[in-house]
This record gives sequence, C-alpha cells and structure tokens, in this order.
Amino acid sequence: MAFVLTPQDGRDDRCWWGGCAWDTFGISAALQLDVRIDTACLFCVAAHISVETGPATPPPEQLAVRFPRPAAEEHAEWWTRDHASSTGYISPARAVWKLAGP
Repeated sequence: MAFVLTPQDGRDDRCWWGGCAWDTFGISAALQLDVRIDTACLFCVAAHISVETGPATPPPEQLAVRFPRPAAEEHAEWWTRDHASSTGYISPARAVWKLAGP
C-alpha cells in the first residue's frame, strides 16, 4: 500500500502516491509519463524496491503483484470468512501493467 511515483524526466519534483500496484501503473498510464516507482518488500523486512516503468515500458518480468481477495464483494466476504487474508492471487506485474493502461 505504499507506492511513490516520481517522473523519470528529472525536470520537476512532482510525485504521486499509489495505493496499490494497479493504481500505480494506472497513474503512469493516465499521465502518459515514465516514472520511477519506489516501494518496499514486506517479506524482506522492508527491503527497498525501485522500478522504472511507463505507458510503453513494462515493469521487469520477474516482478509479481499479489491480490489478497477475489474481486466480487460477496466472494471476498465468503473467502475472507473461510480463509482469512493470508493467501491471495499472485499475478505477473506485466499483466497488471497492461490492465492499468488506456
């Protein structure tokens, strides 16, 4: 939930906060701007992750995005009740990047 985007052009000091990976890729696509995304890996004791991406530049192939619950509300409620939030769907970051595009 902590993604900070900064322009790669180096000409300004704007930045944006993305609430999730999908939002983060969507901000870049909406602004038609190449960005650097800074976040942390919670599994690696908050190890810093920095990724350069943009509307025409996918994220590195080895990255993945985890969705903690199914999308449909009734399914999310049922799933959460029966399974808690310890598992979820893992998607290649490039797939999420494509979905976030125009």
